[in-house]
Amino acid sequence: MTALTKRIPVSEPVWKDLAELRRAGQTYDDILMEMIELQKKQRLLDDIRQSLDEGDFIPLSEIKTHKNMRIAAGGHTGVKNIRNKRQGLPA
Repeated sequence: MTALTKRIPVSEPVWKDLAELRRAGQTYDDILMEMIELQKKQRLLDDIRQSLDEGDFIPLSEIKTHKNMRIAAGGHTGVKNIRNKRQGLPA
């Protein structure tokens, strides 16, 4: 697979920091991909922590119970429907 090459202007200090992160045989593309994956994981963890702190989550047992009830009735369910029901909103 041939990838298009793009240029990203960075300051000299950023360039030096990137160069220091490089391991033998690693490309700048590799470094950036690794940084992107780490950032995605960090954002997910931040979202999870925020949901736990705010209590904005639905216990798995409630999801399973609700899902089983809907399946028995011939329908399907989703987390949004459960959350809306808990908040008194239309499912």
